[in-house]
Amino acid sequence: KEATGFAGQLNTALGSRLTVSHLTSEVEALGTALNALSQRLLSEHTELSNQKFALDQHAIVSTTDLSGNITYANQRFCDISGYQVHELMGQNHRIVKSDEHDAALFEQLWHTVSHGQVWRGEIKNRRKDGSFYWVNATIVPLLGQDGLPRSYIGIRTDITANKAMQQHLLEAREDAEAAMRAKGHFLANMSHEIRTPMNAVLGMLKLIQNTDLTKRQLDYIVKADSAARSLLGLLNDILDFSKIDAGKMSLESRAFRVDKLMRDLSVILSANLGAKPVEVLFDLDPAVPRAL
Repeated sequence: KEATGFAGQLNTALGSRLTVSHLTSEVEALGTALNALSQRLLSEHTELSNQKFALDQHAIVSTTDLSGNITYANQRFCDISGYQVHELMGQNHRIVKSDEHDAALFEQLWHTVSHGQVWRGEIKNRRKDGSFYWVNATIVPLLGQDGLPRSYIGIRTDITANKAMQQHLLEAREDAEAAMRAKGHFLANMSHEIRTPMNAVLGMLKLIQNTDLTKRQLDYIVKADSAARSLLGLLNDILDFSKIDAGKMSLESRAFRVDKLMRDLSVILSANLGAKPVEVLFDLDPAVPRAL
């Protein structure tokens, strides 16, 4: 009789022991087995309690019945949602729904867990005061002996700060892209505005070459025309930078004369020397082809 009563209370015995009778070997064996079972249950209960404590320190945990009504909420759930435990018990989990997500997400969630599978995803929830927070959620169905869900446990991690950082980075990227587009537009506009008068200068230099000029004057005009065309090339290069930003850059293969290129460079560099005691010389190997 004592053994039967003790066995009926093993789930709450928490390691208590039955006084073993030695009157018969059968009763002694039964008492010993019950004490061993009581000790094992205490050990398992202690381990589960420790695991639950560790989980509660890190995660937002709640359990619900098959209808989504809350049957357990740990302190971290209360802290982040702003609700007291008694305000959550018996309430449907929709109490923290933010209306951020469309119905398809929750349909897929319930379809997954109701079929005994684990669902994972990111959800935006609403606090009691109306503010929002984000969680990385794992919803696990707890199955009965028949293999069907009998309840659900939700284990969540607060990722509100991560979401805020992602939004900040997204906005920063959009600002940077807008700045790049603005720079491209500016370069394109400036290149166009400067090329217009440069083309006029080149046109006038061409007209002057068709007039009566001394040999020295013609040399000056030719060099000025060459420098102006080099400047126009630089302006075209500036426009090319904007093309690179837009992903429209293409390489051009074009023949040129090496001696003419060197002369053009000498005009530009000589003008930059001014009164500096520096001389610019070009030493070309005779084997270099005249045209490349």
